[in-house]
Amino acid sequence: MSSLDRIAVNLIDEGHSEMVRSILSEVVSLLERWVKKGEPGQLDLKSLPLSAADSQLLEKALGRGEVTVSMDVMGNSQMIETAFSGVWYVIHRDDQDQVIVKQIEVVDIPAIIFPQPSEVLSALGRLKLEVDKIHITNCFARLNLVKICIYWVDK
Repeated sequence: MSSLDRIAVNLIDEGHSEMVRSILSEVVSLLERWVKKGEPGQLDLKSLPLSAADSQLLEKALGRGEVTVSMDVMGNSQMIETAFSGVWYVIHRDDQDQVIVKQIEVVDIPAIIFPQPSEVLSALGRLKLEVDKIHITNCFARLNLVKICIYWVDK
């Protein structure tokens, strides 16, 4: 066996590489628009005729960044930062785990991550109730160094 036999070779169908090249070119345009005008953009991958090889090549080209956000609201959603700041994979699944949205978003942080004002107001009320559940009694200082308190939480 010659040393050439040990070289890994991946064959890429020309059609696949052209599809991925087109998608990446569109992502470049979206990123330029976001940088220059502050306009976020989206590219719907679910509506494109992507093969498994296309998806794999696209994922390899975009890489993975440092941030992944998972949410479980009426199905699982993942927002995955690519290796390129401002470029995110956004995947939403229904409660049967079927992909209903698969897109690339070009934005600082996908909007779905931010809470709605009504959710924040509700959280404030619930947090105040949690504070009211904590009772502190019998606090004393030992040698004026350590303050010890006995507390309990209502359930």
